[in-house]
Amino acid sequence: MIREEAITALRPRLDLTKATNEVEQFQNTVLRPILKVQNELMIELAKDYVHRTFKSFNALKVSVQKQLIVQASKRNHKIRSMLIYTGIGLLTREELSLYLQHRAEFNKRIISMGTERVISQIDLLF
Repeated sequence: MIREEAITALRPRLDLTKATNEVEQFQNTVLRPILKVQNELMIELAKDYVHRTFKSFNALKVSVQKQLIVQASKRNHKIRSMLIYTGIGLLTREELSLYLQHRAEFNKRIISMGTERVISQIDLLF
């Protein structure tokens, strides 16, 4: 129980509109706060990836940089896994149970939200 309390205490409270279903509710009350907490970690992992994969990443136009991040989040299994595991690593056992019931849907949402977070902070990848 100590782990459960500690990880839920880390999460910020976000002021979001009420969700219409269980999946949206989970996304807004669990996944979004977790990704916010994990933001710095995601940025550092993305930074490492782009500098290992694209030697001249910093010289590219911002629009091209964003496109490369989006493509990687769609096609690169390592990046997809990094985003997913960064998100689910801070789930409680109860939350993990719900996640496992809707794994495919939540994975899509985690990848989408994580990608958007990285793209919106692209300047931190330099």
